[in-house]
Amino acid sequence: MNIRAYLTIAATLGAFVLNAQTIRIQGRYPAGNVGELALHIRPLDGTPSSDGVELKAAGKTFEGETPASSNGFYQLYGRNGNVQLLMPVYSSKTNGSQTLTLQLEQGCPMITDAGDDNKALSAFNKKLWINDRFFWTQGKTLKSGELLPFLRSYQEAADSLTRVYTCSEPVVQYLRLWAYTSACNNYESIPRAVGITHDKLDFTSKDLCEDPLQILDTPLAACFPSAAYMISQMLPAGRMNEQLAALHAHISDENMRKNVGDIIASNFIRRFNYGNDFEEGLAELKEAVSKYGIDGKLAEEFVRRRSSVKGSPFPSDITLVDADGKKMDISAFKGSYVYIDLWASWCGPCCKEVPFLQQLEKDLQNDQVKFVSISLDRDEKAWKSKMKALNMHGNQWHDPNDALGRALNVQGIPRFLVYDKEGRLYNANAPRPSHPDTREYLENLK
Repeated sequence: MNIRAYLTIAATLGAFVLNAQTIRIQGRYPAGNVGELALHIRPLDGTPSSDGVELKAAGKTFEGETPASSNGFYQLYGRNGNVQLLMPVYSSKTNGSQTLTLQLEQGCPMITDAGDDNKALSAFNKKLWINDRFFWTQGKTLKSGELLPFLRSYQEAADSLTRVYTCSEPVVQYLRLWAYTSACNNYESIPRAVGITHDKLDFTSKDLCEDPLQILDTPLAACFPSAAYMISQMLPAGRMNEQLAALHAHISDENMRKNVGDIIASNFIRRFNYGNDFEEGLAELKEAVSKYGIDGKLAEEFVRRRSSVKGSPFPSDITLVDADGKKMDISAFKGSYVYIDLWASWCGPCCKEVPFLQQLEKDLQNDQVKFVSISLDRDEKAWKSKMKALNMHGNQWHDPNDALGRALNVQGIPRFLVYDKEGRLYNANAPRPSHPDTREYLENLK
């Protein structure tokens, strides 16, 4: 069945609501199948992602007010105890309230009322819940010949649900896009989940996924975070502005152009060699902002990342704090070399380096080297908890927004850097504490 036939989006989708309007979401959940519930909701309409609005729980009910979605779709997310919850909700209302009954089936969130639209969305959510758990936990039991029918079952389920339920046209389109992106995403994950590389399969992505440049050129595709990435992967290789030109030639939806354009520009910023042709790169990025509507903040980000070039001063607009919340500044160590450890509580390799770092600090015979550990954790509690568990001492600082990591164009952690006595970058990729030559390297800094 040709999916394109289902993806003609009415130009009036944006007329559902105005940005200033709000809708009250209220609901209940039966006793016995929901434990410690924490729920949030946000519009799924291509607007910048946020933490959403908390739905206050009281007894067996919940309620809250959210900005109205311009296309009627919302994302309900949160947790039931330690289990993550995630599902879409549809309401064509532009104001007033929407009532929901939330149940869990095999741990999967389901809306059991609120019309056929939400019943269909919940049924497909359960299909994904079951299939994806099987794919990631038992995928290695699937043989090569079973993979294509398994992945095609997503689209078959979406088709079936649109026949079983009397769905509105936006929900029909949403279901088919949901099935398409889910199947394509799992295809890309086959090597990790199933253990079979793509070249060993008896089918290709083209046998499963129609051309993303056509299927995803629709306003509703912005509801799916992977859609922009899929389009970006289909564009021809080349310089940033060449890719942006191809994007605008193939994609007409403005929201999707912006989302994909920001991915292209972000990749350009991340991969750029800031030690060469900085002015040329900045000029290309400014042209992209002017000609293709790329977010101007990306040009500012590009300028900040010049701090990754050897000899650059420590970024001046970074706010770092210690465990007591006091602002810290590397200028306090002027006159000394500073060996910096960029780490995070969730980073296993980072934590494995901590004992080596502690021993190095204890054994080093060079009082002109100071040690600073800077956590990139977004969760302050997680940082402090891990710091205590690892008995980390000395200069322990926190960069909750990862501003330093971005300014230094850090692609992964742990990362170790050295700043010289004047506070300028001396080594952007210093040896790890566990490396046998690190002590000698630091003792030679005079």
